[in-house]
Amino acid sequence: MKAIFQSQQHIKLGIVGVMLISLVACSTQKKTETMVEKPAPVYPISDDGFYTVKAGDTLSHISVHFGRSIETLKCWNNISNKNILQIGQKIRVMPYKGKDAKKCLTFTENNKSKEPPKVEPPVLNKKNKVYIGVQPVWPVKGNVVSSFNGTTQKGIDIAGKEGQSIQAIADGMVVYAGEELKGYGKLIVLRHNHLLMSTYSHNKNLVVGVGRQVKKGQKIAEMGLDKNGQSILHLEMLINNKPANPALYLP
Repeated sequence: MKAIFQSQQHIKLGIVGVMLISLVACSTQKKTETMVEKPAPVYPISDDGFYTVKAGDTLSHISVHFGRSIETLKCWNNISNKNILQIGQKIRVMPYKGKDAKKCLTFTENNKSKEPPKVEPPVLNKKNKVYIGVQPVWPVKGNVVSSFNGTTQKGIDIAGKEGQSIQAIADGMVVYAGEELKGYGKLIVLRHNHLLMSTYSHNKNLVVGVGRQVKKGQKIAEMGLDKNGQSILHLEMLINNKPANPALYLP
């Protein structure tokens, strides 16, 4: 009888041990899941510069993600109350093109659009290089195979190897990450300050999402192929929303 009792006690202890192990495993799994950083949400835009409102969106969130003031978004979209948005509503988040490119980008006290004030940063050389508040670094090692001309080529193409790491040229925030814009492939756009933005096109993979703060030299993507099957990064720099020659600013 004593042997049977001890056997039953061992069985009970074994069951308790299994239950404890299971609880610890579940707890560890939950902690691990909590520690894993979820990727930042991507806010895709259409070819004509519109974002479709989703559940939970507010105009303030959209303003931060796309680097636009709330007043600019209200003006572009004829919104009178910033707190009233509808799921499925299309919101213009990218500037107009052509003669209306500057529409709604700045405001009077009455929120009426006006021409942007002239910015006269100090001139550093005869090539119109201006002070941009940061010292950018090269986003990738490689040869420049296509140079900036301001019209047909609004950036530079840097040749490399498919899968090669692409780094941020300076500290900034991701304001776009997606592949909705035709001709750019998988594209990342960073806003660095009130003057400077940079764009990185033809990526194979994107490793950061919209709203993510990145540091200079941090990996943000991996090099992909352009429409001709060449491994290149197309880099553009925008100063006051106008294309600038990256070669003037990169070391």
